[in-house]
Amino acid sequence: MVNSSIYIFGSFDNGYTQYPDNYAKGIFQNFFAQARSKSQIIIHRDKELMYYGYVRKLDKSSQYIGFCVLLNGMMFSNISNLFVIFENAVAELVSHGDIIAFNECGDIISTTSSLVNKLKEVNSITAMIKNGINGMESYKKSLPPINYSISNTEQKVFAYNYPNDTLIDASCKYAYTYVAKDKGYNTASLLGYKGIIRKLHKEKEELSSEYDKLKSQYNKLNKQKKQYRNVVVLCVVVAVCGIGLFFLNDSLNSTQQTLEQTQSENVQKGKTIQELNSNITTLNGNISHLESSLSLEQSKREEAETELNTLKNIYLEQQPLFVKSTSFNFNSGWLSFEYYGYYEKTVTLGVRALDGDYSYSNSTTFNVEKGHHSASIYLSSNLSSSRWYSFELLIGNKIIGGDRH
Repeated sequence: MVNSSIYIFGSFDNGYTQYPDNYAKGIFQNFFAQARSKSQIIIHRDKELMYYGYVRKLDKSSQYIGFCVLLNGMMFSNISNLFVIFENAVAELVSHGDIIAFNECGDIISTTSSLVNKLKEVNSITAMIKNGINGMESYKKSLPPINYSISNTEQKVFAYNYPNDTLIDASCKYAYTYVAKDKGYNTASLLGYKGIIRKLHKEKEELSSEYDKLKSQYNKLNKQKKQYRNVVVLCVVVAVCGIGLFFLNDSLNSTQQTLEQTQSENVQKGKTIQELNSNITTLNGNISHLESSLSLEQSKREEAETELNTLKNIYLEQQPLFVKSTSFNFNSGWLSFEYYGYYEKTVTLGVRALDGDYSYSNSTTFNVEKGHHSASIYLSSNLSSSRWYSFELLIGNKIIGGDRH
């Protein structure tokens, strides 16, 4: 077991928050202030203390989540394993949604203003990180003496793909060592959920835009219809007034010529009214067509929502559980994993390991239980702990989780 202290910190809607809250606040805030990329590990040596910090910038400006493992007199000789532990912790927080979560656009944002308000979730993720750190017992070694020829404020910045020996050597020599990781920092499950959410959001925006366009055309035609009605009424009033004036003029002058002229004008106004009525009929037809189109688009939108729900049900039917993390015991040959079951179901669970030259596989009947659970499946005790293997859990031909061990 590795003797360590675990910290969680970050900046949310109400500013900086940390648990437990102590003197280390300034150190962690400096981690973020000097951060070079979306995801990075920052190693800070302060005499016999080694701070292994991780900062992950969120998708909302100035927000971030961070973790730190504090060792006294000891150091780690493997950086890539630390990335795996911290990235799995981010994925775990997002899956629960109590501290950080996906919004409707597929961006990761904070969902709380303070870590103190979420102590149950903080303790849970602390235990998960602690468990991962305990698994690095074989990479723990004594801290070498301080190199006093190097300033106690000097920094070194490296990319993730630098050799591990170079990173380890710098971490114990310099006050601050930054290891930046610009891509590949999301777990497979996190990328999958993010892609689905962003696709659904885009489809929703397209349907809403089409609906607003049709509604605008409908309102415009309704307004034109009212204007034409007012014109018709005005023309009728004018025509009636003209008829009255012409009849009055006929009574005063008693001439056939005036009467014929009045009748001719009345016929012309009648034609005008007929033309306006024809225009109104045409507009009514256009309005009916637009109402029909609007109804059709609404029907399409409902069908799309139904198809979306069907796809969600199909996804849950094909994958009744979400694998959160895995670990492998090379002595016993058992692969252990943490999972969340969406519902109870009996499935044929497969497991395989590949290292480029050989592959190992096995399968068994597995009863999925609803909620958070731990389980294990036997693979082989012939795997060598000195090699790296890619472990995969499968239902049929579908990979539902895995990791490198």
